[in-house]
Amino acid sequence: MKKNILFSDYTIGTLLTLLVVGCFYMKVPFFERMELMFYDGRAKLRKEPIAARKGDEVSIVAIDEKSLADSDLGKWPLPRAHIAALIDKISEGQPKVIALSILFSEPDENQGLKEIINLQSIYAPLVLQKKIKEPKDYTFLAELSSAEVRLDNDARLRQSLETSGKVMMALSFDYSGTPTEETIPDDQMPAAFTLSELKSIENKNEENIFFPPEATGAGLPLEDFASLSKGAGNVSVEPDSDGILRREIPVTKFMGRYFPSFSLQAVRAYLGVEPADVKVRWGSSIQICKTFIPLDDKNRMAISYLEPGTSFKYYSVSYIMKGKDNPEVFKDKIVLIGFTASGFGNPFS
Repeated sequence: MKKNILFSDYTIGTLLTLLVVGCFYMKVPFFERMELMFYDGRAKLRKEPIAARKGDEVSIVAIDEKSLADSDLGKWPLPRAHIAALIDKISEGQPKVIALSILFSEPDENQGLKEIINLQSIYAPLVLQKKIKEPKDYTFLAELSSAEVRLDNDARLRQSLETSGKVMMALSFDYSGTPTEETIPDDQMPAAFTLSELKSIENKNEENIFFPPEATGAGLPLEDFASLSKGAGNVSVEPDSDGILRREIPVTKFMGRYFPSFSLQAVRAYLGVEPADVKVRWGSSIQICKTFIPLDDKNRMAISYLEPGTSFKYYSVSYIMKGKDNPEVFKDKIVLIGFTASGFGNPFS
């Protein structure tokens, strides 16, 4: 006797397949967690990539627990004068790029500097009006001006950025909300965008198919800083549903223009490639020189992780500032300045 076609093996198999596929595309939590677990398992079994195994083009200068506990450096946020001194130290080793993954979007708030400027505004008119007579061999105004220079952390950082010429900055994007259809006029482009914009999008007409990551807002470094840098890269990330970061967004569309991630910008600067020469093909890859970076269907890049301490060399900010590490170890490298202290950054797979 023939089986009822409604309960045949073929029908049951087809229904189960459709059910599983439907749950996957609808992102049912159980199936999504299973997929992430399988992804992690495959990543651990995967043969170690040559680029990650080599790891000698990159050094990490870590703001770690030791640095934050160093009384000479002070608590977080570290004074910008200390960041400037760190850049000076690293620059002595002649790296190709210093990638500073700290966003300086607001002027430094220094109450001491404000008081000095206030004293100058009060004291200078009194001296000019000869209501106060200063000794010939000593001028209080000169002392105030000298103190102003020493306390102006932003001016100190600007000086270091200009002297080094190797520093790239961080910017951030907000992916929440609805993107605007407005575009940024050329004459209103901030320096962080002007120095970083990617213009070679090979299949821009297919954006309604591949949907590039699009931001609704941006946090930019101060114009004075950005204009002295090698450009800026996006440090914003979107972890998976379990809070672990497995992929990054290498290119973001914002107000009709396209900008690189922090890591893509660092690689571009290291290779000496102009932003306009970075080729992007949505849903396929990003090309820098002869290197192709594969993209998934959401235009993200999978991150290749290794066990801690097996790839890139770490240096503590505290050790560098005290001269315990020779700056020559940074010669011709990408030097990433970032956080490893607890409470900073994102969880990694």
